[in-house]
Amino acid sequence: AKALVDYALIGGAGEVSAEALRGLAAGGVVAFKTFMIARFKELAASDAWMLDNFKVLGELGLPCLIHAENQSIVESGMEKAIASGRVDPIAHCEFRPAIAETEATMRTIILAGGTGVHLHICHMTTKGAVEALAWAQSTGRCVTGETSPNYLLMTEEDMKTKGPYAKVDPPLRKAEDQNALWKAVNDGTISVLASDHAPYPKSEKEKGWKNIFDAPSGGVGVQTSLPLMLNKVNEGR
Repeated sequence: AKALVDYALIGGAGEVSAEALRGLAAGGVVAFKTFMIARFKELAASDAWMLDNFKVLGELGLPCLIHAENQSIVESGMEKAIASGRVDPIAHCEFRPAIAETEATMRTIILAGGTGVHLHICHMTTKGAVEALAWAQSTGRCVTGETSPNYLLMTEEDMKTKGPYAKVDPPLRKAEDQNALWKAVNDGTISVLASDHAPYPKSEKEKGWKNIFDAPSGGVGVQTSLPLMLNKVNEGR
């Protein structure tokens, strides 16, 4: 078989042993990813686990990618939304607030300091998170960041018309946040554009029209990201 695209494997850096991380590295993974929101222990890590993992990955010289959201704030917001009867599409944005991402971004930057790890913040969406990234870079920390076309091209207002098809985690944000993302892309603070490709069947997404929390988060991106961004280049953005 012949691969027509360049690809590599990323390992999970959750609540796993240092030996497991070293074993994955020896097996050829080029980076690791950690979720700050618990889903699977192999991928999600507490602050203490992250700190230990950062030290190991710093020694290995491999980056750690971070899904940065404060679990307590996110879970509390979802509970409040459901308790209040807010299950409309934009509730996903309003009850999963920007501060959850901003705080988690700054926290992981602080934890990584002094460990030698290359920290990479995935799918950034908020002005506050961008400011935290810019601060980290100004102090010489090895921290990079990315965003995705959906955050550059849509805001939370689009949830009203696109509904569950625009549901992603972190959610779409306000125009102020989008403007901060564009500025960061243009000045190099954000150095990566990622598709964050995570498609689901239409039958699964359609559930979100009645209750946005019943629909999975994620969307199509791998085949559309490049042309969408080239359009913006041609428009002078």
